[in-house]
Amino acid sequence: MNGTNHRWIAGIWTWATKDATIQYNEVARVHFQAGTDNDSTAFDSDIHTYGTHTYQYNYSHDNSGGFFMSMGDLRRFGGQNIVRYNISKNDNHLHWADATFSSADQEATHVYNNTFIQNSGNGFKIQGLKSVSWEGSYYNTKFENNIFSISGGGPIDFPSTHIYDSNLYDGFTPPTDANGVIGTPQFVNSSLGADGRATTIGYRLQATSPAIDAGKLIANNGGQDFWGGPVGSSPDIGANEYNATYTDTQNPTAPVNVTVASVTDVSVKLTWNSSVDNFGVMGYNVYKDYNAIALTPASANSTSIVGLQPNTTYVFYVKAVDAAWNYSSGGSALTVTTKSAPPAVSAVHSATPVTIDGNLNEADWQITTPLSKTVSGVTYTSSQFGVMWDSTYLYVGVNITDPALFNDSTNIYDDDSFDIYIDANHDRNFTYDAFDRQFAFGYNDLTGSEKNGHLTGVLFKTSPITGGYSLEAAIPWSNLGITPYAGLKIGFDIANNDDSNGGVRDSQTMWNGTGNNWTNTSAFGDALLLP
Repeated sequence: MNGTNHRWIAGIWTWATKDATIQYNEVARVHFQAGTDNDSTAFDSDIHTYGTHTYQYNYSHDNSGGFFMSMGDLRRFGGQNIVRYNISKNDNHLHWADATFSSADQEATHVYNNTFIQNSGNGFKIQGLKSVSWEGSYYNTKFENNIFSISGGGPIDFPSTHIYDSNLYDGFTPPTDANGVIGTPQFVNSSLGADGRATTIGYRLQATSPAIDAGKLIANNGGQDFWGGPVGSSPDIGANEYNATYTDTQNPTAPVNVTVASVTDVSVKLTWNSSVDNFGVMGYNVYKDYNAIALTPASANSTSIVGLQPNTTYVFYVKAVDAAWNYSSGGSALTVTTKSAPPAVSAVHSATPVTIDGNLNEADWQITTPLSKTVSGVTYTSSQFGVMWDSTYLYVGVNITDPALFNDSTNIYDDDSFDIYIDANHDRNFTYDAFDRQFAFGYNDLTGSEKNGHLTGVLFKTSPITGGYSLEAAIPWSNLGITPYAGLKIGFDIANNDDSNGGVRDSQTMWNGTGNNWTNTSAFGDALLLP
């Protein structure tokens, strides 16, 4: 939900209601523009609400203004807010209340057996709002049996004016809580929790979780956990009762139209159509040679399988799984043979220090590998390159014969220049990740570029030669996030951009890849580090 005309928005908003129950909802991405003068919470118990309001079995995530705001008159009428057995993931505090959980009528609010996860780096804040507290009360909210799992940084605020009892605290120093538990909750799979209530299955507890049987017994607790399982006499902390028995026995339908979207020498990308389940699909198990290798969330209808061997045949199939761990059949199996390994350029280990001056006069340089694959336009150039390495840098040297040199454009690639592509973790994936780089170095330029700004420590220099110019570049291994060693193989490619007459690029010549190298690493060649 993106508000544009009314800034006091919430996903679900009660106003002048009596004894309302809000349950079994998913609320996500409530947001009103930028700035702080707005709400943007998942739930808002607002003015003139009275009686008992119960918020239970809801799934809330990625709401920019927080999970819950209580601003009603409940205490005056002898009622209360009960907030229990909900899951909140990455609900932030970026707007008016500056709180993940805020209340102006807090003596009447009881918050128990919820699971709060915050790993977006924005922290977690609980607050009372004096300025809007018509009843003058901004203290004594009870927080009991909740999991607070917070990571990634950001401010954390648990005011001492509230009551904390038997909560589990993960990732920070807790407030005063005589029966609190400090530790990791040990979720089944915390990487899930995307769109769809079924993905919350990842926030059930493992058998060794310290949250099991560590909560306090709360009277009139509703009798069931987030997934509908019965709550025992020694309740667990959080939204899951580990020993609960769930009654769903219906299997999801099998994924259909499982298709090979693309294949490289070390990776395969599969896509499929969504399955259907009576309670909702939790995710998809992907199998390679009859062994499960990945569990993807329900919102993902594709996966990339990496780390395969070149010219090798594999069998793949996909099963849907629901929140009760009922599996579909596997559907049709696909037999896929990976491609042969791409060409590899040998990276010589430099025995002497390399001076980055563009001259390529060190004895270990072997500038012999041609760039001969034209991917766009008509080329009038001729290029050869070589690669070296030492414990600090990966070195790339190029000689180019080019009868007309231009440096007159805003974009480096529109001038005479080179692009150097690196897939440092060698996963040959179909998108860039944190280990992938595209560097651009222009003729006669003083500074280069990298598509995601990763230029720390990078050196380069161009120098005129007869009929063209040379390029010498040094890229730190620390920039790439890996440690080099003899025998290491990384994804590598290089392209020459040619501007023949001023203005924009007229042609591009590549060593091995395609014109999509800037977004896709799967067509790169390799660089092998020699002893």
